Amino acid sequence: NILNSSYGFYDQSNPGIRFNVSADLRNIAFAKEVKITYTTNNWASSTTASLQYNSSYSNSEYEKWSWFTNFSSRIPVKFFLSYKVNGITYYDNNYGSNYSAN
Repeated sequence: NILNSSYGFYDQSNPGIRFNVSADLRNIAFAKEVKITYTTNNWASSTTASLQYNSSYSNSEYEKWSWFTNFSSRIPVKFFLSYKVNGITYYDNNYGSNYSAN
């Protein structure tokens, strides 16, 4: 039910490098949690953060959610997304390989 995800680094003069992630979700119910779990040290540790609602598509069947963070420089990031709705958690983890950005 996570239909599409995109991600990338964007250079900024200040405060450094922005890492963006966005996801298109099937709008199953109003109440939901959309999260990213990411690592910058190959899973020795990880951080989980919430994506924020951006907009609905014209038919309201799908929604766009996004998240970003800033790094001082471009570093390798691995991550997966989770979408909890109606007590069920769906994962987008690149078919078990997790996503990687360098």
